[in-house]
Amino acid sequence: MSLADQFQKYLTQTCTVTTFASKNEKGIRTVVTAVSYPCRQEVKQHNVINAQGQEVVARTTVYVGESSTGGLPTTMTPDDQFTDPDGNTQQVLAVDAHPSDSLAQHVAIHL
Repeated sequence: MSLADQFQKYLTQTCTVTTFASKNEKGIRTVVTAVSYPCRQEVKQHNVINAQGQEVVARTTVYVGESSTGGLPTTMTPDDQFTDPDGNTQQVLAVDAHPSDSLAQHVAIHL
C-alpha cells in the first residue's frame, strides 16, 4: 500500500465547500457549485495567518482530499461557505494546499 493510499484511509469524514460567483443587486450571493470532499477534522488550537495578513487563532483544521471528480478546493476563500463533517457552517480563516509526490494531494482548511 502506497503512502498516498495510507493517507486516504484516514479521510473518513465528509465536508462540503460551496463557492460563490458574485452578489446580485440585493446583496444575495449566487452559488456556483457545492462539492463534497473526503476529509478528516482535528480540533486543536493553533495560530494561522488569515487573508488580511493578521495572525489569528484557529480552533480546528480539516484535511481535505480530492473529490470523486479529482478536484481540490485550492482556490477557496473566506467568502466561500464551508460545512464541516458535523453539518455546521464554519468561517474559513486560512487555506493551505499541500501538493506532494509521496503523499496524496490535500488541502488543510483552518477554521
